[in-house]
Amino acid sequence: MTNKLVADSCGDPNGISYEITVKALKALPFYYRKRIILIGSKEVLLKANFKPYLCDLIDVSCGNFKVSKGKIDKNAGLISFKSFQLAAKLARDGKVSAIVTAPISKEAWLEAGINYLGHTDYFYKVLKKEPLMSFHAGDINSALITEHLPISKVSSALSIEKIKRKVLLFNSILKRLKLKGEILISALNPHCGENGKIGWEEERIIKPAIRLLKNKMRISGPYNSDDIFKKYFSQKAAGMIFIYHDQLLGILKNIVNPFEITHITWGLDFVRTSPTHGTAFDIAWQNKADHLGMYNSIIKAFELNS
Repeated sequence: MTNKLVADSCGDPNGISYEITVKALKALPFYYRKRIILIGSKEVLLKANFKPYLCDLIDVSCGNFKVSKGKIDKNAGLISFKSFQLAAKLARDGKVSAIVTAPISKEAWLEAGINYLGHTDYFYKVLKKEPLMSFHAGDINSALITEHLPISKVSSALSIEKIKRKVLLFNSILKRLKLKGEILISALNPHCGENGKIGWEEERIIKPAIRLLKNKMRISGPYNSDDIFKKYFSQKAAGMIFIYHDQLLGILKNIVNPFEITHITWGLDFVRTSPTHGTAFDIAWQNKADHLGMYNSIIKAFELNS
């Protein structure tokens, strides 16, 4: 794909999404802005101090929507979904090569009758893809085997093939980022299952997957999640991959500024990046939001398409 345009969907207008989008655009050099297509409510963007010179804009409206600062609202959910849906369509049609998504409210989507539990669930159900969720902040490069699942369903969602597929995707993005070294994989159970005494997933699924992957890359594990970060830094590994969501994000968001983390969805026919924080309704429209995560997400989208 030769097209290097990036579509940026503005997210939920009742949260901080429009504020951080406009702030990020103002901080970006014109070299990037001239290749961005912004998608969102023009009326709300103007309230967030958007200026037409910043980038191209596609206006998305919803009846007589009025901003309700810090409130979950179905019309806000509809605007954010329509903006994202259009960005995804532009990418599917080859009009842009990447999309950046500002934070949305999953609850607002559901109130609007949108039956997707966020962006990733949309990719699963509409694009019929199971991409990788990876997270990057400074020297830390990490990813997930499973995503937004209840803990009670994580074990049943695991398989040797799933782990192989996700690790191969992770290895692919590490190569795209020009990172070399070993991939470390976490365990699921405490103490790595104690040889099956307090959990069987390591012996029956995780270790067999690692053995198969060793033919294709440098990989080791499983490691306790409380120890894997130490090994990552001491061994100067390329990346870490974790079994479930909070096993990674619970630690990552406490050792780095959450606004510095960039999420990359990898394995689609296009690149998707986003900040990892949410809508922050508690500080919405107070000019307090940090735009660094949004800024980094836009830069990373271009970097992955260079």
